[in-house]
Amino acid sequence: MEIGEYDYRLTVTNQDNQTLSDSVTVTVVEQQPPWINHPEDFTIYLGDNQSEITWMPSDLSLLYYEVYLNGELIQSNVWMPWESSNVTVHVEGLPLGVHNYTIRVLDFLLLETTDTVMVEVIPINGYGLEFVQMAILIVSIGSFIIIAIVLISKRR
Repeated sequence: MEIGEYDYRLTVTNQDNQTLSDSVTVTVVEQQPPWINHPEDFTIYLGDNQSEITWMPSDLSLLYYEVYLNGELIQSNVWMPWESSNVTVHVEGLPLGVHNYTIRVLDFLLLETTDTVMVEVIPINGYGLEFVQMAILIVSIGSFIIIAIVLISKRR
């Protein structure tokens, strides 16, 4: 059938010439998977917990979505008719490197669409957090040793 609406009417007549009728409208829709926007890939600094990704899927019959981080399921939900179809994921706690967030969206016909956003995490000022933590540890130990030496020398 072509895409569109079709009205059908059925009439039944019995032997006493009594009739009964009923009508039905059949709507033929295009079987397209859900549409989804593609947020830009982006770069953040190590320790940045303020970033997020928002996808805006669209379909007449959204059913379900899943979000994966580097292939591991981190979020999923079934859509209710009164809910917004936007899906927002907070980007936080990622180590240095390149990470992928992938969304999979299904509609009631079980047609699906996916999209992936790449997030690169780079060091702060050219140094990773490990370097900053190590520097703080060295300064702290050095300060403790100096204070200990001063206290010991004052007791003598």
